[in-house]
Amino acid sequence: MKGDRNMKKNRSSLPHQPAQAPLPGYEIPEASRPSPINRVPQNRPGTRKSSLPFSLFSAVRIGLQILFFIWLPALYILAFSGLEQLVFSISAGKFSFSALWPVLIPLLAILAVSVFAGRFFCGWMCAFGALTDWVYRIFSRWTRGKIRVARAPDRLLKYLKYAVLAVLFALGIFAGSVSLSAWSPWDAFGMLFTVGYAPAISFVLKSLLPGLILLILTLLASAFIERFFCRYLCPMGAFFALTAGGRFVYIDKPTEKCGKCRICTKSCAMQIPLYQMDKVKSTECISCMKCVEVCPRNNVHVIAFGHRVNPITLAAAAVILTAGIYSSVLYMTDRAAASQAETSQASSISLNGISDTSAAGTTPPVSASASGTTASGTTAAASSDTAPSAAASETAATQSSAQGLYKDGTYQGTGTGYRGGTTTVEVTIQNGQISNISAISNQDTPEYFTRAFGIISDEILSAQNTNVDVVSQATYSSSGIIEAVSNALSQAQNG
Repeated sequence: MKGDRNMKKNRSSLPHQPAQAPLPGYEIPEASRPSPINRVPQNRPGTRKSSLPFSLFSAVRIGLQILFFIWLPALYILAFSGLEQLVFSISAGKFSFSALWPVLIPLLAILAVSVFAGRFFCGWMCAFGALTDWVYRIFSRWTRGKIRVARAPDRLLKYLKYAVLAVLFALGIFAGSVSLSAWSPWDAFGMLFTVGYAPAISFVLKSLLPGLILLILTLLASAFIERFFCRYLCPMGAFFALTAGGRFVYIDKPTEKCGKCRICTKSCAMQIPLYQMDKVKSTECISCMKCVEVCPRNNVHVIAFGHRVNPITLAAAAVILTAGIYSSVLYMTDRAAASQAETSQASSISLNGISDTSAAGTTPPVSASASGTTASGTTAAASSDTAPSAAASETAATQSSAQGLYKDGTYQGTGTGYRGGTTTVEVTIQNGQISNISAISNQDTPEYFTRAFGIISDEILSAQNTNVDVVSQATYSSSGIIEAVSNALSQAQNG
């Protein structure tokens, strides 16, 4: 017994010997073979191993999705509305960059990233895409693997979103002012999920029931199929795919260094066959970069302009670029609009001041206006020299006003906008014509109201009446503006 113990002790002190090959004819059972993932040493640099339920990469992505869901939930629908208005104005021969500029800001901000990084917006900043992500994440414990779309049908169904884009454009171009708001799942989404507002359930059930049904069906499908809407139905996804063909950011994954796990393909939200690709430049890729995160061999990398970059660094740069362009241009546009409103208000105050001081018996400043007011101390002879021209101007102004639709003056009107909020506008009439429309106050979402007000006011000024179309994807803001202007004009109507 003592000898056996000494033998075991001596054997344990020997250096570790590699396991010998199995005897001929003997094969290691399949269950005992190490998987491709387990063959990678876990202490090797680059191996991702964490006790947390999610990685730092996932935390950053979810955090940015939450940020945009709260801060700019309407960015997707604003960009789509800008695209619609651009197509409609070109098809109708009414394109005006100055008039469309406020509407195009969200679209241009997203395009700035999409051109070089593909559908990055879809994977990181889209509020609707984030909602479907969260739905899938919550229900995937029970639904994962329940429905798996085969490769061939999946490839065909992805063309469906291009058809949706074409149909929406065709309806807008050929159907004129037909409103599809009641059928819009995005309008229902905005009414129910906008942070800072109580869900307008009763309004949605009353006015947006078809859109609500489509929204519920979309979310239900998203519980079983990851990014269902983004894959098959999203019209903006189709547009961004068309602009992402020459992008400079892509995924690099040399297939000769891949194992047989195909974990990158299994983790792809868009079900792209990544295991077949050395460079992932598919227009279906939403740049979620989960394939970079999950690769056990550290074989998947992000390439930007020919250089390998950290995914989190790239995400931060893309978000800053998009948000920076959107915020800065919107700020400049708002400042220009405010400056124009201040100028218009100052002009109105000046004109009112002349009228008021003249009525009070004070001496007004010298003016060449149609009122014929002259400076104090002017002789009768001097007045008689100028009287004919002043009288002629006054007569012309009176005739013009009589021929116009409205009485000269400044009028205020109110209307009911988004979520029942009050919109107040000021309408200025000169020579019987609408010369200026200013927004005094509103309770709308700023992005929606700014876009709608620019288009609606320009169209009313052009038509000289309120018989104009609402702005797509800003129906309620548009209706409130039109109603407010109509109420103001009702006070100015001749007769």
